[in-house]
Amino acid sequence: MPTPDFVGDPADDFSLYEKISGPTIDQLIRQPTMHNFNGSDWYLRTVSEHLQMWKDTLSTNSPACSGSYIGKTNKTTDLALSLSIWSAFLSDVAAKPIVVNKVQLPPLNEMLYAMGRLVGQCKTTVLSHGDEGLCNSILDSAGSRIAYVDVGEAGRRIIGEPIAKLLLWFAATMSEKVKFEYQIIDGVPTIDYQVKLPKEVHEIILKARDIIFSEIGDSIDMPSLYACCMMYLLREIQWISRRQRDIMLAPLFAMAMEAAGAMLGILDELPVFTKSQKTLTTFMV
Repeated sequence: MPTPDFVGDPADDFSLYEKISGPTIDQLIRQPTMHNFNGSDWYLRTVSEHLQMWKDTLSTNSPACSGSYIGKTNKTTDLALSLSIWSAFLSDVAAKPIVVNKVQLPPLNEMLYAMGRLVGQCKTTVLSHGDEGLCNSILDSAGSRIAYVDVGEAGRRIIGEPIAKLLLWFAATMSEKVKFEYQIIDGVPTIDYQVKLPKEVHEIILKARDIIFSEIGDSIDMPSLYACCMMYLLREIQWISRRQRDIMLAPLFAMAMEAAGAMLGILDELPVFTKSQKTLTTFMV
């Protein structure tokens, strides 16, 4: 399996979309009838190419994350705590335990602190594209290769960060709200929510997860991976309006809280990664 074909000098921070004729992997999944390619196959090809690069560059004894990572987690924390439209809600959950889909979690402040600590302590790193968003993966019009653009931030990162973005991209950008209910029950902030993805999209997420874990699962520290999942989902909030998905702000926040639950071992798994329909409480397919 080839490694990713980065288009452009990693030192250049610009997009090369206009120089490549073909759909993005994101478009292939969202609009499967508009293209003559199998989007699921090309998504899995994208994952496999990144995976090969990770395997080739994996180090399990890298120094603790640099200040830039600490800055990233701090920025995520600030973002999560500064949602002005949620000021009343955040004052409820910042210092109080919170219940999400009947699972009690620690206060938001504690979960954010744990996220930053786990990201900062992780020493397993790989070479990463820097922005694994699937709008940056473009299939050429001949269907012969995938080009990866916007590589200005390519470099070594903790292994959980690129995995989280590749696996959660569609959950964060394509899921739809089924319900979101927030109330205070016996003094405890309580969220009950559900989102949905098309069945075929959920299935390829599970396939991608299996591919990654079959190859490098022994090198992945699960708490730090879930910390990266939490960080990615919270950071995706800043793009909610641009993607015209404001209705998903609250569910996305709740999804991030479930990632925190998995990070802390309170949940066995993130619901979107769950195969059993009996335990798939968050995602309806």
